[in-house]
Amino acid sequence: MIRSTKKTHRPTCRGISFRELRCGTAKVHCRVEELREKIDSQTGEVIASNPGEIQEHDAATIRFETEPVVVERFAEFAEFGRFLLVKDGRNIGAGVVLTTNLRKVC
Repeated sequence: MIRSTKKTHRPTCRGISFRELRCGTAKVHCRVEELREKIDSQTGEVIASNPGEIQEHDAATIRFETEPVVVERFAEFAEFGRFLLVKDGRNIGAGVVLTTNLRKVC
C-alpha cells in the first residue's frame, strides 16, 4: 500500500497504468489496483473510503501492482520508502511506501 499525492491534470482510477514507478534507481511499470482512501493532506483525516477516482492535488492511499522491485516501508528505511510516478515523461505524483506484500523470488 502506498500513500501518494497526485499532481496530474487527469483523474486516476483503478486500472490506470503508469510507465514508471521510480524508487531509488529502479524504474518499473505499475498499475493502480485499488484506491483505498482519499485523505485530507492538511489534517491526515480520511475523507472517503474506496473513492472512484482521485483528482489533481488529492492525497490518497493506493495499492499498486508492480514488476518485482525492491522497496521498504518509509518508516523503516526512508531512502527505499519514497517513490515517484512518471507518465509520458512527466513527474505526476510522489509518495511513501506504507506496507509491502513480500513475495519469495527464487
